[in-house]
Amino acid sequence: MSTEIEKLEQAIAALEAQRTVLGDSVVDTALAPLREKLKMLSQTSGELSNEVRQRKLVTVLFADFPSLSTIEETLEAEDLQIVNSLWEQLDAIILKHGGRIDKHTADGVMALWGAEVVREDDAEQAIRAGLVMHETLKTLPTPFGQELSLRVGINTGPVIVGPLGATGEFTALGDTVNLAARLNAVAQPGQLLITHDTYRLVRGIFEVSIQPPLNLKGKREPVQTYLVQDVKPRAFRLTEMRGVEGVETSLVGRQIELDTLKDSFRRLFRRHPLRLLTLIGEMGLGKSRLLHELLAWTDPLPEDFYLFQGRSHPSDTTTPYALWRDIFSFRFQIQDSDSLSIVHQKMERGFIEFLPEDERAIEKAHIVGQLTGFDFSASPYLRGVLQDPKQLRSLGFNTLARFFVTVAETYPVLLIADDIHWADRGSLEALMYLCTNLPTSTPFLIIGAARPSLFERFPDWGLGFSSAQKLELKPLQPADSRELVAQILRKARLVPAALRDLVVEGAEGNPFYLEELLKMLIDNQVIRPGDTTWEIELDRLEGLTIPPTLSGVLQARLDRLGLFERASLQRASVVGRVFWDSALKALSPETESTPERLEESLEALRSKELIYHSPDSTFDGTQEYAFKHALLRDVTYETVLKRHRQQYHALVAEWLSKASGERRGEYLAAIAEHYEKAGDHDRAVAVLLEAGERALSLSAFDEAFRFFQRALPLIHPRQTRDLAHIHLKIGEAFYRAGEFSHSIKSTEKALSLARELSSSIMLAACLSQLGHLYAEMGDYAKAENILQQALPMARMAGIPARSTLARILYGLGNVYWRLGNPHQARTFCEESRTLAHQIGDTYTLLMSLNRLGVLMGVLGDSAAEEELYQQALSLAVSVGNRERAAVTLNNLGALADERGDLLKAQSYYLQAIEMAREIGAQQSLALYLVNLGHSEIRLGQLQEADNHLREGLALAHHLGAAPWTAAAVLFYARLFYARGEQARAFSLLGLVRRQPAFSSDLERLAEQMIAEWQMTPESVQAQISAAPPLDWQTTVVELITMTSNREN
Repeated sequence: MSTEIEKLEQAIAALEAQRTVLGDSVVDTALAPLREKLKMLSQTSGELSNEVRQRKLVTVLFADFPSLSTIEETLEAEDLQIVNSLWEQLDAIILKHGGRIDKHTADGVMALWGAEVVREDDAEQAIRAGLVMHETLKTLPTPFGQELSLRVGINTGPVIVGPLGATGEFTALGDTVNLAARLNAVAQPGQLLITHDTYRLVRGIFEVSIQPPLNLKGKREPVQTYLVQDVKPRAFRLTEMRGVEGVETSLVGRQIELDTLKDSFRRLFRRHPLRLLTLIGEMGLGKSRLLHELLAWTDPLPEDFYLFQGRSHPSDTTTPYALWRDIFSFRFQIQDSDSLSIVHQKMERGFIEFLPEDERAIEKAHIVGQLTGFDFSASPYLRGVLQDPKQLRSLGFNTLARFFVTVAETYPVLLIADDIHWADRGSLEALMYLCTNLPTSTPFLIIGAARPSLFERFPDWGLGFSSAQKLELKPLQPADSRELVAQILRKARLVPAALRDLVVEGAEGNPFYLEELLKMLIDNQVIRPGDTTWEIELDRLEGLTIPPTLSGVLQARLDRLGLFERASLQRASVVGRVFWDSALKALSPETESTPERLEESLEALRSKELIYHSPDSTFDGTQEYAFKHALLRDVTYETVLKRHRQQYHALVAEWLSKASGERRGEYLAAIAEHYEKAGDHDRAVAVLLEAGERALSLSAFDEAFRFFQRALPLIHPRQTRDLAHIHLKIGEAFYRAGEFSHSIKSTEKALSLARELSSSIMLAACLSQLGHLYAEMGDYAKAENILQQALPMARMAGIPARSTLARILYGLGNVYWRLGNPHQARTFCEESRTLAHQIGDTYTLLMSLNRLGVLMGVLGDSAAEEELYQQALSLAVSVGNRERAAVTLNNLGALADERGDLLKAQSYYLQAIEMAREIGAQQSLALYLVNLGHSEIRLGQLQEADNHLREGLALAHHLGAAPWTAAAVLFYARLFYARGEQARAFSLLGLVRRQPAFSSDLERLAEQMIAEWQMTPESVQAQISAAPPLDWQTTVVELITMTSNREN
């Protein structure tokens, strides 16, 4: 009987292969009796039993040369050899891409992916093979004067695979195979067509175009197909949204929201695009599904755009710029197991590709890389900013903005940020910076998804600019929930109303809850999925308790797991929502001798849709998985016995430290948390301090404070030195964040503990920080007193405190300058400069040089002043400290201004402005613009002066920089006088003199201005009194918004 079955199967396969020649009608007529007989014989013999054959998800490729069949009868033996050689090359391509040659027909081939070993990328590899086959043909010489064009059809679906007949020939049978063959038959020469079932597995990877649906023989509904044209230059797989038991459902109850997302995308290609759209919804309402549907919709569109995408995780809240690190890791395909050198290469290569005309692309890659935590600290471009975290942040934000402006000049940019309720503050502030600082015409859109808790942490999110929109997701309506149940259970013969209503009412409009309820019913065999039909046994509902909460449903599902599956899932929950098989092996010593047990349990958990497998792992040599939902991870974690948790957390901390290697710094927050939960306080404190220092270096002051604050309760009260150090670091975090009162409180606590220790080093450090704090607050007398106390302590501590000593000396020089004692100030600044130079403290050296320059000007030695500024400028440029370079250029401009060399002053100001724009130093930019405008008035360039004064005034007013606002209004008085509008000039002069921000420096400039007008103070006052009074706020707004028609 097996011989007869073999002959029938071979006859059927031969007829299928000739469908294109004979036509559907002839082939179908001939196949009908053969298939009926085969079915009868197979059932009798049992040849199709599961022991012999398997049902598998397979990708099938058919390829042929349609022109070959018309000439093959005329080919000579030598020509046939050429054809054979051609197929050998094409077969090699199939094999290279992981395919299996199933059979050859007269002019074609059938190949399978997944027939033996199923891989995540089977469909992708099949398409890549087809594309390479097309490309290979273009490079080969045309045989026997006949141009050969290949046509390819690919389909993915369930098939029966196994040995065929008595010879045991391995093959695949089923409708999936037939549809692939028919797709191949309708493809035009040179085309590669795929079905929707294949397309949904490869979204985001290939350039495709949607084809009109095809009416194919044997299919009741038209078949949607896609023409594959090429691999995308940057291919990003859109993860498939797998439903209950693999059932793919359409989007239910969210069409209005999806249409809103689509419209925001379309606006990218219009004149005024939306800048920010935030999806807000509670857990499980479908935010990620909507983002997936949007990307799936954009994939086959003809419009080109750049996609940047990132997601935050629960541990990212305290990890500085973790979201941005994820965004660039996605775009530049950076793995966490990549060495630092590889990471640096990928960042540089990525920036060069996006900024091909920018000579400073590599420098910009280093700036953004350092800000986002990829450790470019050895970069020569960053030498001057590593000691100045605020400048690094400002420079990094501005570099990000300039990067996206340039990128968007080629194609619009779509940036998707998911789960941003877990994002760190720095990442969110960077996103807001882009929203408020990119030109309104830049085609750049951020779509963020978050729970409402985002606004508890970041209440200003999306406020302050008009091009932002919030889209709130509500629970599904009951009718929509019923539709979702119907779609998931569409294979059931009948869905009892009692079961449907139970699920709909229990889920309360939450799609995730609804799916988990159905899975719980599957676990309890109320619903029994089959290959073609699902059975529902309503009787099993009796005695089954349906938990009233989603957490309860998930707990019920966990309770039905096998012992080893449950243990594996529990250990995974200790690692986190994302976990790796190698981490579980570290937590599961019993699997060392039988690793297959772990693999089996993970596969079982995956089949039950409790976890997903990631096609690309963060760490090389590992398999990466993720819990389907954060809540599932949390519920599972709560089932881990407390006596086991500490042991597991300690093992995870050790594993993560080793696995992250030289990039351990990016995982400090997670490592510290595991040590905390392991009860290893000493190691936890050490890592928390390391994480806090790293956060401070990135100007992530909020995160730094949290790290230091977490370390405090882990230290024994008798560990006075450690407590003092942490309170000092908390004070530093507050100080750098500008929260001076909180900083003083923490620093004084550290000082009190330092006095108990009698440690000169610690005392000097505490007093130094406290003194600088009071100087920042303008209490120079108190600052002088404290810094004078710190000075002998630092000298006594010797070499270990030299850096502190240099800062104390500079602090005293700065304070004495403010107190009007330039000679004493000079003495301290000279010593600070010498010591900073000796120890390589570039930042303090730059500060000292600049202050010395100012002091020499006060002392009347303008030549020495200029020389010191030039030294500071040369050093700042050489180490890449643009902020200090810009400050020095502005000072040189002011010096040239005082000397009457207005053209030189203008040149210096323009250079300072360029640098300030480059690093995003907004307050400094406002000052430099105002200074430039003042010089241009004196040069007679009144229109240019008007433009720069207006820009500087607008920026200063926006920032609340009162001194620069007052300066701009004073210079506007000078501008109006130069234009002959004396009444307006005197009104502005009187107005600005009444402002609290009108300083002695501005009064000096006003007196110079009046002297140039050749007026006495009395006559000016008379003019001011005669002028109509002005309101400050109204006048500033009028100056900003007025436009001048005058030409000069």
